[in-house]
Amino acid sequence: MRAVDIEGDDTVLVRDILTSKEYLLIDYGFNKTIKENGLAYGMIANFIDCDDYIMSTGASIPVSLDSKSKEAQQLQEIASNYIDKKQQGIATDIEYKQMITDLYKFCFHEEMIMLVPSATVPFGKEALKKRVEETE
Repeated sequence: MRAVDIEGDDTVLVRDILTSKEYLLIDYGFNKTIKENGLAYGMIANFIDCDDYIMSTGASIPVSLDSKSKEAQQLQEIASNYIDKKQQGIATDIEYKQMITDLYKFCFHEEMIMLVPSATVPFGKEALKKRVEETE
């Protein structure tokens, strides 16, 4: 998904790069990233379609889609190979699953999450407790 516009305090208008369909994504963290850093971001995620809006599920990865970055170009290349086949009507379910795997694998191996300015997530009970105390 690629950010298209900000909608309110906790939603982002996004475009699914596989279908070109636009959705209203409810995701406070992604909304905050877009507000603070602009629209040059996307998210690799599974989502639940609730008709009027979508919600990300499981492991979602915000990614920089700055066209000058080699990482963004490589992400586009991974997706484009599948999208081209889909448009020709020759894409298979296995190729779709492989593309999704390749996107996640690339993001983890290239540490793309580190390219997106966002708050760190506390790990462990003590770190979470400290984070909660700091925000009270």
